[in-house]
Amino acid sequence: MTAYIILLVTNVVTAVALYRSIARGMSLIDKLEEVEEFIETSHDKLNNCHRVFEEKCKIEVFSDEPIVKELVSEMKDAKETLKTILDSIQEYSKEMKEGSMDEDEEESGGG
Repeated sequence: MTAYIILLVTNVVTAVALYRSIARGMSLIDKLEEVEEFIETSHDKLNNCHRVFEEKCKIEVFSDEPIVKELVSEMKDAKETLKTILDSIQEYSKEMKEGSMDEDEEESGGG
């Protein structure tokens, strides 16, 4: 009789732990989707900023003032930094899409 009670308690504890684990997983999936949405929106905005910087950096500056040269140099550095960030976001986005496609194939039995 005691063995049945221990088994029952163990099963209940396991069921509760499993439920909490699944609930936590679902919550994290929702957060991941929000992050992906934010990344896509940010990518578009950063892409627009990069395009503006690209155009502005092509303009010749006819001033030998050190402050102007420094500003132009900083703009070029910012443009390159934006490009690096955009490339990283694009690579991450591509990996996430490939990962979700692989999961879809596995679920449909085509993997």
